[in-house]
Amino acid sequence: MPMEEFIERNEEKEFSVTTYLDYTAEEELYGVFLAIDTKIWKIFRYLWEDKGALWSEKHLFPIIKHMVDTNWDYGILNLFKLNRTKEMFIAMYCNERKAFYENIKEI
Repeated sequence: MPMEEFIERNEEKEFSVTTYLDYTAEEELYGVFLAIDTKIWKIFRYLWEDKGALWSEKHLFPIIKHMVDTNWDYGILNLFKLNRTKEMFIAMYCNERKAFYENIKEI
């Protein structure tokens, strides 16, 4: 859920932007993980591409790891074909790309 919508839905409660930002990448990715668990590419692609403004580089590695853990070869192969993934990779600094590559080798 985008931060603006979260705050709008909870304006009477004592939530703030810092509360919203306290969530980890894995917690933010709950819906994406469900799409991976059920291996429904159409839903995954919608969440990843159409709601791409929600995701950053910190979300990419947990998604890949979850796809590997669920043995979703089709998802892994096609994840790297999506524009959002390409944009993230291109936007990374050289040291971030190197760290990303090292983390991928661990999986």
